[in-house]
Amino acid sequence: MQFIPSTYQLFIVGFVVLLLLLSGFRARNLRAWWLDVQAFFFVLILIYIGSIFFEMSPFSYILMAMFAVIHIIGSKFSYINVPFGYTLGRIFHIHRNIYDRLVHFSFGLLFTYPSYEVFSGNLGLDGISAYYIPFSHILALSAVFEIFEWVRAANLKPDLAEEFIGMQGDIWDSSKDIASAGVGSLIVTAVIFFTNTML
Repeated sequence: MQFIPSTYQLFIVGFVVLLLLLSGFRARNLRAWWLDVQAFFFVLILIYIGSIFFEMSPFSYILMAMFAVIHIIGSKFSYINVPFGYTLGRIFHIHRNIYDRLVHFSFGLLFTYPSYEVFSGNLGLDGISAYYIPFSHILALSAVFEIFEWVRAANLKPDLAEEFIGMQGDIWDSSKDIASAGVGSLIVTAVIFFTNTML
């Protein structure tokens, strides 16, 4: 099976890759940046493979590109040092940088609709399964990522591992990250459900 990318797909991928490479210049911690880049390129490969077999709308690609930008900003500064994360923390009265939590929330918020398109539009799921499966898919991917982080960090020096994982002393960090993605996914799932029900 041959996949010929469309113009908008080439533009979005080119923009994201360029932005990713530029973010490496004067990155706060080049080693931590490289760890994030490795994971990101793995995700890009998975999306490419998925695009061969499943058709997604331009809107879905835009949503995924938006997440890529949010992730790249985190990689540039190292998640625990993104200035906006401290601002968010003050707004919500949380005494830590919560940019990593924003990224996980954004994953659920921005990847649920592409997942819905794959399961509903391509695989023909309908009824409650068309909403429940994409939501479960996001939670599963979040859990897999946390396992990947753990395995990767176990082989790093403690200071680099701490910066890579971004726990900031929170022993429930992984659970909260997955929950954040779940909340973002739940919001989009509800919007899709009510939109389909009312229209």
